[in-house]
Amino acid sequence: MVRMSAPALVILAAGVGSRYGGPKQIEPLGPGGATLLDYSVYDARRTGFAKVVVVTRPELAAAFERLNATVALQRLEDPPMRCSPRRPR
Repeated sequence: MVRMSAPALVILAAGVGSRYGGPKQIEPLGPGGATLLDYSVYDARRTGFAKVVVVTRPELAAAFERLNATVALQRLEDPPMRCSPRRPR
């Protein structure tokens, strides 16, 4: 029998938020300044996700440290191999 480990939640939060007008993932919207990301992580942990990984830009990394999550950095000028970022309009 194969034993499965608890799933990990990967949140892609490196966007520039051009339509919203800023990084919506860290915009306070709930009691005490809770963010949409706070609610997502809270619900994910309650349903069994053991680990949370946030992929973000270097300038937003500090905003995610309080989530008790692993922060992975992605720079627009350093995309993964075989991938090219969209150019701003």
